[in-house]
Amino acid sequence: MENMKYTKKAEEVLSLSKRAAKTYMQNYVGSEHLLLGMIEQGDGIAACVLSDNGVTLDAVKQLIGQLIAPPSDIALMEREGYSPRAEKILQIAEELAKEFGDENIGTEHILLGTIREGNNVAIRLLMSMEVNIQRL
Repeated sequence: MENMKYTKKAEEVLSLSKRAAKTYMQNYVGSEHLLLGMIEQGDGIAACVLSDNGVTLDAVKQLIGQLIAPPSDIALMEREGYSPRAEKILQIAEELAKEFGDENIGTEHILLGTIREGNNVAIRLLMSMEVNIQRL
């Protein structure tokens, strides 16, 4: 992501995502942690859209506790400890920001990147919560 910068709120999402990964004692930041970061950030576009669609921090945390494997010794595949899928989401977010003519990558781009990537834990969590991904 050397070309574009993140908005302040998107930087908060990434920071909260890293903290969530540590909380779950996982040695990578995955799409599920990005989802938690987007919700926990609170007032970014992604947080508002998720909230408007019934996604709550407690519900996501509960599902992660049920569905995510306990810590493992998986080697880190990408810089800064992002999983390959989370890295792909952030690449898509950057492409979308450019496509929309935005100067910075915002929380909305991270959410759209998560949806467009499509085959990730965050989407499975949202589907478990019966969130309409098309509507989102």
